[in-house]
Amino acid sequence: MSIGASSPVWRISIACAALAVTLAAPAGARAQRQVASRAVEARSLPRAVAYRGDVVAARQWTDRMGDNLLVITKTSCLTPGGESETGWCGDYETYAYHYVRRPAGWTLLWRTTDSVRECGEDVTLDLDPRTVSVTDLDADGVAETTFLYLLACRGGVDPAGMKLIMHEGAAKYAIRGSTDMSREYGARARSEMNVDPSFNRAPPAFRAFAVAQWNRWIREDRWHPFG
Repeated sequence: MSIGASSPVWRISIACAALAVTLAAPAGARAQRQVASRAVEARSLPRAVAYRGDVVAARQWTDRMGDNLLVITKTSCLTPGGESETGWCGDYETYAYHYVRRPAGWTLLWRTTDSVRECGEDVTLDLDPRTVSVTDLDADGVAETTFLYLLACRGGVDPAGMKLIMHEGAAKYAIRGSTDMSREYGARARSEMNVDPSFNRAPPAFRAFAVAQWNRWIREDRWHPFG
């Protein structure tokens, strides 16, 4: 019996071949998919979602935990009499919040905070919405969130500190180090990267994705504005 292109057997063979190709693809390539999420403006955030500072980025998505909100903020100048009077500020804070909608309303799952305080030189505390990712790298139905930021107190050409924060649910993972300015200023301005041991307890895809994001944003000239 001949099998034509329209034969059910032929169609099944094609489907099986496609599945085999998918299964043969590297696990990282299959798993590194973005979860559908949308940007949310500050004025559209639910009233129950409390935060400090000005919203830099906010994203909403749905996964196995339900409806989720990630809100990242930066405060205005916290130096008494600073900025408005002198044009200079030595104190800023940044916050990130993950809210999940429960039957009783929006509930805080986790919060992180960081700051540059009492800086007598030039302050850098840069957050960029482009660094925010919502993924499901281990395909378990619970999304991971990842974002990066820069922070520094410096008076010269030293690299800024850089941090990557990743969460899956309440579990936190981090990379800490500095930006790479060696192209402009030579070897003394080369980046450092310190991967937190928490990644040893995570699926390998988490670390691979985090390092890739780190390397994507390692050059300080990708960040705007500075300080």
